[in-house]
Amino acid sequence: MYLTQLDPAFLAVESDSTPSLDLFFSATKALDSRITFVRASTGTFINSAGLVETASSGAARFTHDPVTLASLGLLVEESRANLVRYSQEFDNSYWIKQTGVTVEQANEAADPAGGTSADRVNGFNSGSGDRLQSSSVTATASTAYSGSVWIRGEGVNIGRKLIFSAKRISGATFAGAETEVTLTDQWQRVSVVFTSAADTLTIGLFFNAGIGSGTLASSFLVWGAQLEAGAFATSYIPTDGTIGGKTRAADVVTMTGTNFSSWYNQTEGTLALNARLDRGLGGSGRAAVSIDNGLSNRITIGNTSADGVCNFAVVSGGASQYSPTLSNIWTSGLTRGAALAYISGATRGAANGTLASAGTGSLPIGVNQLTIGATATSTITWCGTISRIRYYRRRLPDASLQSLTT
Repeated sequence: MYLTQLDPAFLAVESDSTPSLDLFFSATKALDSRITFVRASTGTFINSAGLVETASSGAARFTHDPVTLASLGLLVEESRANLVRYSQEFDNSYWIKQTGVTVEQANEAADPAGGTSADRVNGFNSGSGDRLQSSSVTATASTAYSGSVWIRGEGVNIGRKLIFSAKRISGATFAGAETEVTLTDQWQRVSVVFTSAADTLTIGLFFNAGIGSGTLASSFLVWGAQLEAGAFATSYIPTDGTIGGKTRAADVVTMTGTNFSSWYNQTEGTLALNARLDRGLGGSGRAAVSIDNGLSNRITIGNTSADGVCNFAVVSGGASQYSPTLSNIWTSGLTRGAALAYISGATRGAANGTLASAGTGSLPIGVNQLTIGATATSTITWCGTISRIRYYRRRLPDASLQSLTT
């Protein structure tokens, strides 16, 4: 006899259900052998010691919180380019030093990657205005850009301040953003985001001595400058003088064929994940996980175009069957849970212990692929970490969805 999701016997069985798929990336720090992973370049991540490490081309990255060192799971990012030609060689003439500023002790201090390639900038409070800046980078009009860099203080400069900014170099209309940095004895990656103006021609990164009598930094350590098109900073992309910068390819993570069909149930099931976004995204919606055959049939959990909003989507034959949202889920710096359960006439999502509205639409037909960090046909990537993905061959009860996602 078939048990419906409202039958007490169903609830008793399903509350203790075992997932037919369990990808626990933050625990195993490894890919399941059934997964196909592609990235056509190297890529960096934070290792368990809190250091920046480089993964070889085609190797998955399992990153960590840089402060707590907690394992965050699989890092999935879109393609980005670091437009700064010399991201670590601040003694190079590419970096313009104003009067009194020197980079005399290049490659002396320990860097965020565990090496000794950090540079020391001296004579920084010897004058006003922008004291150190990159050479100009050609900009695209009305485009979001992110600037980032690692900075650390030493000795008497700990507790003193400087300003880091990214802004237009040429173009009539000002466009830019800055942040005041208080130097500590630890490396800190700081970032700013701005949108170029319609007449912006070139842009760059800038450092100046900060504000306030007695608070100006005279010297600091610096490493890993990055300027990229996008509304948030991504993992560090080292450059070594290449004109136009250097590109990191997108992470593409899929499971297909019998590797997929062996655990999937078309008539009912529950998809659950734990994931994290570290910054406000905006722009287009981003899928954290999707079961689909393209956009015509899919089950997806992700982020909408609004910051922090969790979106659930069920599409059948190209028509949306279920698409509720829950606000304030993807809070910066926190791993959150979300789940989507389906059976004919009873579809429901949940996130962070909160149930979304119920749905009664049709189910997808002929899905044949699991895509992690995107949908099968989308080039818009999650740009965050996936801690865990679980799939159950039954439509779990609502109470289980809440406990799974809390």
